[in-house]
Amino acid sequence: MGAHSFQKLCENFDLPCLHHKSFQLQADKLYSDTNKVRDVVFSKAAELVRKEHAKLNPSVAAPETLMDTRIAVSYDGSWLTRGHTSLIGLGCVIDVLTGLVLDAHVMSSYCQACENKKALQKEHPGKFADWERHHLGLGACDKNFDGTAAMMEVHASKIMWARSIRKHDMRYTIVVSDGDSKAFNAVCEMRPYGPDSVIDKQDCINHVCKRLGTVLRNLVADASKRKITLGGRGAGRLTHNIIRRLSIYFTRAIRRNDTSSEMRDAIMASAYHMFSRDENHNTTYVPKDPLHGVSIMLQRHKMQYQGPIPFFSTHL
Repeated sequence: MGAHSFQKLCENFDLPCLHHKSFQLQADKLYSDTNKVRDVVFSKAAELVRKEHAKLNPSVAAPETLMDTRIAVSYDGSWLTRGHTSLIGLGCVIDVLTGLVLDAHVMSSYCQACENKKALQKEHPGKFADWERHHLGLGACDKNFDGTAAMMEVHASKIMWARSIRKHDMRYTIVVSDGDSKAFNAVCEMRPYGPDSVIDKQDCINHVCKRLGTVLRNLVADASKRKITLGGRGAGRLTHNIIRRLSIYFTRAIRRNDTSSEMRDAIMASAYHMFSRDENHNTTYVPKDPLHGVSIMLQRHKMQYQGPIPFFSTHL
């Protein structure tokens, strides 16, 4: 909540409001205190992450390997407003094994104090230069980024990868991404762990599934603009239910197969099955293993529940 929002709140409750300078002083104090709490929380999270990884690999707990604790993390960014026009953005690093947040960094291209001094900048440039020098020297400026909103996520990733060893004695060597490779490419070019250290990227299956559904829905929408009907009702139509099921089968094919050829066959099998009819079954690509792909449906009466998929497997 900013000073203007706080003023509106006080007006609605018929309460006296703080002067904007007093409000800023209290906000700075609150920000400093929350930063201290945040650092404590991140440190405790790192300890828990190291303990969980030590259960899988006991060498992680050895003192001589603390500086080389390599983990898989998920990274993503968020913004205060939508549309890539936000003045404030956030980057966040999350451990894949535990789901705990290890680090976060806020990017801001706006400073309220600097905004309040715009009139002084126009009327007395010399006085504004002195004030700005003092303002920056105290480290009181909230603006720490000068660029587009889309690049905030990239810049925040470079900052957090650069301080991962110093902050947590960890190396984020595997990144589970949402498909956007700008942040990953920026980190790889920076080489935070030395020229010989490689950072691997693996796409999140859920985001791959989401992109497939988006592409198919856009295909139906674009076809309707050209007076071609792909969706709607009736047999053979690309309805929302069919798109949802195709996305689910696509995800299962990736999770339950090891090689690219097996994944392709399972994906093709689900597509052929979805558009087959009772009088004309097309089982060209149906795998022999009943635990793969669409054959789950074809042999459902012969199967029993096999249990959930392991949480952390080779294919993230």
